[in-house]
Amino acid sequence: MKEPVDGRMGESANVPLERNSPHRRFAPSPALYVVATPIGNLTDITLRALETLKKVDLILCEDKRITSRLLNKYAIKTKIKSHHKYNEHKSAGEAISLLVSGKDIALVSDAGTPLISDPGKTLIAAAMDQNIKVIPVPGPSALLAALSVCPFESENSEFLFIGFLPENKSKRKDTLCSLKNRSKNIVIYIAPHDIKKYIAEINNIYPDSEIFIAREISKIYEELWKGKIPDLIWLLENKTFKGEIVVILHINKQAESLNMEHVLSHMKNHITEGHSLKETSKTFAKEYNLSAKRLYDLYLDKYIK
Repeated sequence: MKEPVDGRMGESANVPLERNSPHRRFAPSPALYVVATPIGNLTDITLRALETLKKVDLILCEDKRITSRLLNKYAIKTKIKSHHKYNEHKSAGEAISLLVSGKDIALVSDAGTPLISDPGKTLIAAAMDQNIKVIPVPGPSALLAALSVCPFESENSEFLFIGFLPENKSKRKDTLCSLKNRSKNIVIYIAPHDIKKYIAEINNIYPDSEIFIAREISKIYEELWKGKIPDLIWLLENKTFKGEIVVILHINKQAESLNMEHVLSHMKNHITEGHSLKETSKTFAKEYNLSAKRLYDLYLDKYIK
């Protein structure tokens, strides 16, 4: 068994501490360390993360090729094993067996902080059920890096993190429509092959809102962009983006509210002509690229209830 990974400032391994002391060292083993790794620039990693990766018995990672590049740079020889969404349940069971036997394990993602739109929750839950220590080793995050340079104001610095949007178009529309009353700043991850399609869909629902994008954060071709959604659509027609993109949507709630009032008013006129609410909701949902269920519910709230 390897020596303990954790050390705290002002602590001495030779001085016993009370069990409930805030400065007590973690138990030597077993422990599951959730380690943040660079999102682009390999020098963006903490000393504690490097020490942890060196001293654990096993590193679980999404893609062994990607993690190997980081480990090779810092001459870390720890064994690595794949842990991704396709083998998560089987891998988690094997990892728990190792932890129970006294081994220390580190969980990393391809980039950034694990479990933020990455696999790992099954393993974390199983470890906690077994009373195995789960220890975060904080560090890089594309989410926080993008927010740190986003100029959009929001009350109490509020934001809503969505992660990746649903692949299913209908579910994606429902998700986007549900954002109107939740937060001004919505953070979304979008893959480069989806960016044109998804931004066009967002524009159909939030045409008066601003948008901020951050891509290739900490890399050579890092780029930040802020503007209106139609301008981004024009930009995407003339430029190809690579790498995952962090999109922050700043919803103009006043404008969106006025637009919805306009839609509901037209729905009311349509219904007075003899059409049912259900039929009208479907018709207007298709015309305005909105959720039929949401239009149905909004109409009930405004005119019926």
